[in-house]
Amino acid sequence: PISLLKQNPFIDRACTIPAKDAIAPDYKLSYINDADKEADEKTPDIDELADIKDQSRRIYKINDICVQHTVNKKTYGYSLVVPMVDGVDMEKPYNIDGVKKGSYHGMAVVEPYWVNTELDAESAGDPSSPHFYEPTWYVLAGGKRIHRSWVIKAINSEVSDVLKPTYFFGGIPLTQQIYERVYAADRVANEAPMLALTKRLLVVDADVRNMVANPDTVVELMQALTELRDNFGVYAKNAGDQVSQIDTSLTDFDALIMTQYQLVASIAGMPATKILKTTPKGFNATGEYEDKDYKQSLVEIQENDFLPVITRHNELYTKSVYGRVIPLDVTFNPIDTPTEKEVAEIA
Repeated sequence: PISLLKQNPFIDRACTIPAKDAIAPDYKLSYINDADKEADEKTPDIDELADIKDQSRRIYKINDICVQHTVNKKTYGYSLVVPMVDGVDMEKPYNIDGVKKGSYHGMAVVEPYWVNTELDAESAGDPSSPHFYEPTWYVLAGGKRIHRSWVIKAINSEVSDVLKPTYFFGGIPLTQQIYERVYAADRVANEAPMLALTKRLLVVDADVRNMVANPDTVVELMQALTELRDNFGVYAKNAGDQVSQIDTSLTDFDALIMTQYQLVASIAGMPATKILKTTPKGFNATGEYEDKDYKQSLVEIQENDFLPVITRHNELYTKSVYGRVIPLDVTFNPIDTPTEKEVAEIA
């Protein structure tokens, strides 16, 4: 059902656009501490540092992994990123020393449908444990068993312990939180063409008792009148009959539609202009607050979703390529870059 909901274009945008916007500024790599470099070991220089990032982007598709990680988190409530390393026992806790040269082959984002969970005695029975009700192992389709310390997990919206088994030890997906409001907004939008065709109500004098007594004749007469009731038809009436027409006003109905979709955007945590690709109506807002709030949410995605994935990738990559872990710092570029005019004004 969740996958079916995401087929709606607005739900799809709510799940995918923030992830793509968050990765768009890209990031830079730098050494954490140059003093720790060992002279007798090969340490990448600046050019090779750029090569690490280039290899990560082109060969290991780390940017795509980050985007899919966030998309899955919003779509299914949580997402798992699993490293692919040869020759290590992932059932045991994470140990970087077990990673040999050439053994790391990248990461994979696994959808929850292909994962089962197992809890040990501490996770299942000790509420004082920091890992209480947190799966100890994730069992992938095919039987591969992975300790929680190997995977990188992101949860969309936390739930209480009593609900965790219901949500497969994940969180509430954005698709569940937003679908009812999207349905209501679509219903209002679909009403517009129907109102445009039926906004004129024709009122004709009639003997209501006679109509009730002869329903078949009335239905046949109404159908005949309906076929002629348009701008090109001719309506005939008896002399002396009163015929009037009531028009339903469509004033501000477009603002009503846009307001419903703005409620959708508020649940998605996005500006209405971003999810609708059009100018908002109805709220009379400038959009400055929504834009600022959206940029803050992108920073949160970078720090909470992307950074753990990139950091773990860099650790595994350098251990696999250089034989030792080289501590690298990840710095994301600014989300809001100034325009040429703003740069000139600052100068």
